Amino acid sequence: MIHRAVRWRRAGAVALLLATLWLPRTAAGGVADSPLPSFSDETASVSVLVIPGVVKRGRLQTEVLCTSWAAAPLHIGVEIFDSAGTLLNDVHAGVGAVLNVASGQTVSIGTSATLGFLESTTIPLAEVEQGVARVVASASAVTCSALIVDDAVTPPTALGTLGAGVTLGPGAGLLGAALPQFGNAQTATHSASFPGLIKRGRMETVVFCTSLAATPIDIGVQVFAPNGTLGNDIAAGNGALLAIAPGATVTFGTTGTLAYLESTVVTLAGVAQGVARVVSTSGAVRCAAQVLDAAVTPPVSMSELIGYAPAAAAPPTATATATPLPALVLNPIAAPIVVGAPLSLTGTGFSPGSVLLVYVATASGAQSFGPLTPSARTAITMTVPIPASVGLGNGFATLLLVNTDQGYRQSNTQSQLLYGNPAINLPTITQINGVALRPADPTIPVANVETVVAQGQTVTLTGSGFNSPLVNLFTAGGNMGPLAPLAGGTSTQFQIGVPAGTPTGPGSFQVVNTPYTANVLSNAVSVPIGALLTISGIAQVGTTVTVDGTGFSTLSVINLFAQKAAGGVDNFGGLGVGGTAKIPLTVQSPTRFSFTAPAGAASGPAFVMVLNPPYIPYSSSGSGPSGAFTLSVP
Repeated sequence: MIHRAVRWRRAGAVALLLATLWLPRTAAGGVADSPLPSFSDETASVSVLVIPGVVKRGRLQTEVLCTSWAAAPLHIGVEIFDSAGTLLNDVHAGVGAVLNVASGQTVSIGTSATLGFLESTTIPLAEVEQGVARVVASASAVTCSALIVDDAVTPPTALGTLGAGVTLGPGAGLLGAALPQFGNAQTATHSASFPGLIKRGRMETVVFCTSLAATPIDIGVQVFAPNGTLGNDIAAGNGALLAIAPGATVTFGTTGTLAYLESTVVTLAGVAQGVARVVSTSGAVRCAAQVLDAAVTPPVSMSELIGYAPAAAAPPTATATATPLPALVLNPIAAPIVVGAPLSLTGTGFSPGSVLLVYVATASGAQSFGPLTPSARTAITMTVPIPASVGLGNGFATLLLVNTDQGYRQSNTQSQLLYGNPAINLPTITQINGVALRPADPTIPVANVETVVAQGQTVTLTGSGFNSPLVNLFTAGGNMGPLAPLAGGTSTQFQIGVPAGTPTGPGSFQVVNTPYTANVLSNAVSVPIGALLTISGIAQVGTTVTVDGTGFSTLSVINLFAQKAAGGVDNFGGLGVGGTAKIPLTVQSPTRFSFTAPAGAASGPAFVMVLNPPYIPYSSSGSGPSGAFTLSVP
């Protein structure tokens, strides 16, 4: 197990690296389970609105317009999740966020700049076919609208409202139409209806649904004609999708449209005009619907349909006005979180139903643990045992409280370093060559040490719980381990030799205790190998740009800020879809690499920044003048 491969992932979004180097992450349940972000000044956020059907496809973009009604300035942000529930932007890094919005002020946050609107900020994304947006703010006194808009012309060819939709309610909703059974023998329990469904000529209907459930669920769309006749059979699979994953967004269409990418199409004769009933095995579903011209994109006409859900049964007796609940706040965590030991938390608004979710940064993305039940609790204090089964990953954890007895309302998040408990044979690295771990920083979710480890030299690892250890050393060339300690080590400190052939670039040390199976792995601590990233010179011959410096590796990525041929300035580098570098590098040695001037760039002043995993400031060449040069484009 100690010879496992390692995949380098983003450690944190920092302003230095800009949005293009933030890698998407998939939460355990998409928008429902993804922790609410804090803003760049560490102000916590609350959820304002969830909007299914967000799209960025061709000329179609999504525009979210929000007005503050708060007495004091507040922050507003928009998070975009794709159809699989993957979060695509980092509000904490400022991507999709507008700070200090004054009372009465309206801001516009778009998936692209448009000719029809003047955006306050835009979210740089690849295509999104179709996902969900979550509007967050530092206070709840915000109202928002969303639009689908043609970004290329003004007035837009296509301009349609995208409502917040409706959450499914219990029961059938439509009298005389019992809830159906799906093809897997599961019976629907919840529904919502959208009057005005149409399938006539070029006019068609699409329904967007986002699962907010914690487990897979079934969702279907039934179509009723004006006379109430049912036009499709959910049990036969016509208009049904089974086992929808938590956080996923699915799109039902009465035909395939050019504007959208449908998950399934309901086979129908013409309908003018009827009702669409969304049915599901869960009420944790939010849906929206549109009527649009299916034959062209952007559509020349499109409009929202308003949905209605059955109301839950009224309480048997009237009650007095409820006392407002205290804010659910989790205070900062002063010391590292220890796996296999009780964790003490403080804050406000803790309830008998409070549970803790733990998100651990790992080489393959965030791993969630929980919900964890407190062993002791008051309204302002809580003790939660952290199970011995929690892996240390990259040595960094983010916590989120959920009050399950109060509508599953969520706290702000707090983060800390993650340590192991020696009593359960779980080791921890706290220093490398006498340099301590960098203090916890929510923008850099990885344990790291700001020092350089040289090849062919002896390295001292300090920490706790070392028990006949071996050491993994993950590098750009793979795992150089397992490395055996030199003689004379103790349970808190030992030395190893770094192989002379270790490649320059990113490195990560991880201690593995005997018996070398099960949860006996320490935190993986990031440290540069060989040299820091620097730039000493940049030259260009033809379309080839050559960069000299130190610390370059086969995993290096560049940001390239340059003028666009179409006007303005853009970052042509960074990471694209799937974490692939947008500008391929030819690395000749740790001191030289080259790349081809990208298409779309224009001649003029430019700037190169080089970064190695885990893409944090210490593993970048920085923003100094050595990265500046004049780009020449034939």
